[in-house]
Amino acid sequence: MTICISAVATEKENEKVKETIVFSTDHMISVGNLGQFEKEIKKNKVLNKNTIAMLSGNTLLFDRILDGTEDFHDFYKIRNKILENFSKIRKEIIKREVYDLFSIDENYIRNILPTPIQNPFIQKILETTSEFSLQTNILLCG
Repeated sequence: MTICISAVATEKENEKVKETIVFSTDHMISVGNLGQFEKEIKKNKVLNKNTIAMLSGNTLLFDRILDGTEDFHDFYKIRNKILENFSKIRKEIIKREVYDLFSIDENYIRNILPTPIQNPFIQKILETTSEFSLQTNILLCG
């Protein structure tokens, strides 16, 4: 499990207040049943002079989760873009690993939701998609 810690420090210098982001992440990588090991890998990225993102979870998703955030300097716009990317990636993985397996799509699922679910395969698909998680978190500091 990755540890991400951050704080905003305030320093007063000659009647001028200066804020600094202080942050830290570890370099631990977990590989299923193989265990954990230290690897020199970046789990943080400076997005602009006021915003830093730190990742806990699947490091392979980090760049995709932050895709497009470089276009923004507003913390809330960056946050919304990250949320949009999370949703997009989650849908892509569910499509590839669940829906494509049964040659169905999201519209098929939407159409069967109003009816009673009696088919155990459909029930399992619904459970799998509703419980699916990227098991990845972003700590956005700014």
